[in-house]
Amino acid sequence: MSESKVGISWCTTVLNSLYGCRECSKGCEGCYARLRIFRFSKSETHNRDGRYSDLVETYTKRVVTNGIEQEVVRRRFTDRILFNPAKLYTCSKMPPGSLVFVDEFSDLLHRAVPMEVILEHFRVFRCAPWLQFQVLTKRANRLAELDAAIMQEF
Repeated sequence: MSESKVGISWCTTVLNSLYGCRECSKGCEGCYARLRIFRFSKSETHNRDGRYSDLVETYTKRVVTNGIEQEVVRRRFTDRILFNPAKLYTCSKMPPGSLVFVDEFSDLLHRAVPMEVILEHFRVFRCAPWLQFQVLTKRANRLAELDAAIMQEF
C-alpha cells in the first residue's frame, strides 16, 4: 500500500484531465466519481464557470423495499465529457517514481473521447518515462481501435 495523499491507496497521485462518463456495466454501480462530480457542480469554488453543471443529472426512481414503495433520488452521468488539456500536461511536475491514476472521474476510452485526445494522453505518457501510469477502463471494445491508432502513431 502506498502512502497516497490522494485518498487512493494504490497510487501516489492522479492525473484528472477528463470528467464525466456514462454507466456501461454492473461495475459502475459503486462509482464514486458520479457523486464527486455532482458535488463539484454544486460548489461555488469548483464550478464558478459552470463546467461541471451538466455532467451528472438527478432523477427519481420508484423502488420497493420490504413491501414499501417509495421514490428515491438517484444520480447518473449524462454521457458528456469535459476535457481539460492543461491538466494533462501537469505530469512534468510529478515526482519520479509516482504511480499515476489516470482520470479517476472518467474513462479514457469512453466513446465521447475522440481518439486524438486518447493518443495525446499516450504521447504525454511517453514523454514522462519516470512515471507509471495506470489507465483503468470498462470499455475493452475500444482497445482494438486504440491499438491500431497507437501502432500507426508510434
